[in-house]
Amino acid sequence: MNRTNNFTDLKDYVGRLMYVQISRINEVTNDLILSEKDAWEVLHLQEGTLLEGTVRKIFPYGAQIRIGETNRSGLLHISNITRARITSVSDLLAVDEKVKVLVVKSMFPDKISLSIADLESEPGLFLSNKEKVFSEAEEMAKKYRPKIPAASIRPIPPELGHLTSLQFLFLTSNRLSGQIPQQLANLSSLLVLCLQDNLLNGSIPSQFGSLVSLQQFRVGGNPYLTGEIPPQLGLLTNLTTFGAAATGLSGAIPPTFGNLINLQTLSLYDTEIFGSIPPELGFCSELRNLYLHMNNLTGSNPSQLGKLQKLTSLLLWGNSFTGPIPVELSNCSSLVVFDISTNDLTGEIPGDLGKLVDLEQLHLSDKSLTGLIPSQLSNCTSLTVLQLDKNQLSGPIPWQVGNLKFLQSFFLWGNLVSGSIPSSSGNCTELCALDFSRNKLTGSIPEEIFSLKKLSKLLLLGNSLSGGLPQSVSKCQSLVRLRLGENQLSGQIPKEIGKLQNIVFLDLYMNHFSGGLPSEIANITVLELLDAHNNYITGVIPAQLGELVNLEQLDLSRNSLTGEIPWSFGNFDQLLE
Repeated sequence: MNRTNNFTDLKDYVGRLMYVQISRINEVTNDLILSEKDAWEVLHLQEGTLLEGTVRKIFPYGAQIRIGETNRSGLLHISNITRARITSVSDLLAVDEKVKVLVVKSMFPDKISLSIADLESEPGLFLSNKEKVFSEAEEMAKKYRPKIPAASIRPIPPELGHLTSLQFLFLTSNRLSGQIPQQLANLSSLLVLCLQDNLLNGSIPSQFGSLVSLQQFRVGGNPYLTGEIPPQLGLLTNLTTFGAAATGLSGAIPPTFGNLINLQTLSLYDTEIFGSIPPELGFCSELRNLYLHMNNLTGSNPSQLGKLQKLTSLLLWGNSFTGPIPVELSNCSSLVVFDISTNDLTGEIPGDLGKLVDLEQLHLSDKSLTGLIPSQLSNCTSLTVLQLDKNQLSGPIPWQVGNLKFLQSFFLWGNLVSGSIPSSSGNCTELCALDFSRNKLTGSIPEEIFSLKKLSKLLLLGNSLSGGLPQSVSKCQSLVRLRLGENQLSGQIPKEIGKLQNIVFLDLYMNHFSGGLPSEIANITVLELLDAHNNYITGVIPAQLGELVNLEQLDLSRNSLTGEIPWSFGNFDQLLE
């Protein structure tokens, strides 16, 4: 928004929170000149700027960070949270949490990429010590800034178009600016054209459709590159790779891309493209990698994608696709990674997906899928990640889940799943994270779960689980997060829980636990959160708990505790609440 002198035009802005700068006031004509872009520049949203922000939303692929008190927000991608490997953003960040972030890419009006990983003084520090990362943020930001070239070098010389025998042109990561010269279309012998990670603007010249020998065309990472993808690129039948991710390209994916019979990788994620996936892509029989995530794509997923029998990676998350998951995708027999999370899909999970015996990652979270969890998924014996969270799935958890011997992460939280937790889950010996929170599960927690030596996160809060917490919980030595709140668990809290030396979060609140609070909990020296409120715990508060010097949150309210608060609680230097 830049200028308005007609108040009827303002109706489109009703209810919209804007951060603007008044550029000029004309008292004669009653004009008020406002500029969002000027405000953007005032905010100093350049690369290398250190900002304070608030987590606004959490997605499977990252988090939306509100910048200061403005209406602006940026994306903190999961790969930019920490240099260590993580599988769940919600394990590290929470909505409304205050953070410090570094701007690593900024493009008016709404493309801001943020990073915490670049503020880490050592890889993975954010996992173990957030406070240290944020306290060192200013120093680390200063170290980051010299890495940024002071200015763009120069445009791509049009004279390169005279090199008609040139076969390979690599201009990657040179801060090149200006438009892509259409004269490059004269390079009739060109096999590889790599222009990615620059500051090129304008559009892709349609004349490039004459480069019939071209095998690789990479132009991704140019945030100022705009316009539509030229349909003439469909003439490049020798093309094996087309990469235009992280650009400002818009419009639809050209149906002419169905002519690219040798195409192996199509990378168009994080752009402004819209419309539906052209069914003609089903003719790209050599396609291995299809990356269309983080766009504005709509419509249903064409069944013709099921013809792509060499497809190994299909990433469609972060769009607005509707309709069911095409059962024909079960014909993509080479599929290894399938992620269609965060869309508007409906219907049931096709049982035929169980035919994908090479599938290692299945991400179907954050949609409106209904029906049962297909037992046929247990045939996908190579699965390492199974994410079905935030849907409306119902019925029991299939006992056949125990066949997934390589499963590392199983997320099912936020559904309507009922019945008991299958004891066969104990057969998933590689399991590291299990989250069945916010369902309708009943029965006791199977002891077999606590035999999982690699399990670091067990989240079962918000169900109707009953029975006691077994002494065998001590076998689960890798546990970092044990969250059992909002259930109907009863009996005494076993003293063996004190043997879990790696527990950071221990949630036992809103259950029916009785008896005393075990003093052995004091042995968990890394404990940061202990929440046991709303139970039937009796006796005195163990003075030994004062040894938990890393404790930040402690809630023992609404129990039947007696005696005084131990003097040793004065040791809680880190206690926040």
